[in-house]
Amino acid sequence: KFGSMELGRISTPAIRSWHAPLATTHPDTAAQAYRLLATIYNTAIDDNLLPRSPCRVKGASYYRNPERPVASLEEIATAIAATVDEYRLSIVLAVWCHLRPQEILGLQRRHIDLTTSRITVDQTLTSCDGQMVLGPPKTDAGRRFVHVPDNAIPYLIDHLNRFVDDGPKSWLFHGPTGASVTTRTLERHWAKARKTIGKPELRLYDMR
Repeated sequence: KFGSMELGRISTPAIRSWHAPLATTHPDTAAQAYRLLATIYNTAIDDNLLPRSPCRVKGASYYRNPERPVASLEEIATAIAATVDEYRLSIVLAVWCHLRPQEILGLQRRHIDLTTSRITVDQTLTSCDGQMVLGPPKTDAGRRFVHVPDNAIPYLIDHLNRFVDDGPKSWLFHGPTGASVTTRTLERHWAKARKTIGKPELRLYDMR
């Protein structure tokens, strides 16, 4: 918004005019962006480059995410049963292993250790500009080992035996050619499942 403007030339009204419409359409993004701008100004003040900050818009840095909906155990079981066999495991992994959709799509056979009932999370598959991009988790904390509870093991074994090729880099979820599937494919199957339980607002991410 402010491009190459000098920090000292940006006024409080200008910041308010920038923040107000953004907060109306994307409140969480607006709050995060405002906090970043305020941090930049505070650093400039600490370095004696500016005497004061124009970030004086009351409440601009605060946004409380609305409470997300939850599903009961009965609804989870119904959603799993309503999903085609090839994608039932995706719901199981989201619920019982607390995996994000991008982490689920990034799983390959080599990440599954049935001996220790453990999943290694070291990559994600994310949609970017219409392309699926394979990369590391967002943070170091995202790289982790996840325990698979006993009730999820039968789903995992059945899926590996029926739908995953033998190679260590075979995708857990793949298309007819063996290539990875897209976020949209995963979402399409989840949309049918959540409609079955009467919760169209429930995201797969919320199942964590």
